[in-house]
Amino acid sequence: MEDGSAGCGDVGLAGFIAPGDEGGGRYSDDCHVAEVNDDPAIGYGVRSYALNPERAEALWAESINLVGERF
Repeated sequence: MEDGSAGCGDVGLAGFIAPGDEGGGRYSDDCHVAEVNDDPAIGYGVRSYALNPERAEALWAESINLVGERF
C-alpha cells in the first residue's frame, strides 16, 4: 500500500514526465510504465487482460447495463 506522496508520483509520471508515446493506454507502477506480468505470485506490473480492448468494451457495456445509464 502506498502513502499519498507515493501515489501522487504515479500521477506526476503520467501527466507531466513520461514521454507522450509512453502515456495513453498504459499503467504506471512505482513511477514507471508497468510491464506486463501475468504471474499471480508477483505483486507488481499489469496483467495482460487489463490491456485487452475487447474486455474493456465488454466491461463498459456491462457497467452501463448495471447502473441503467447511458453515457
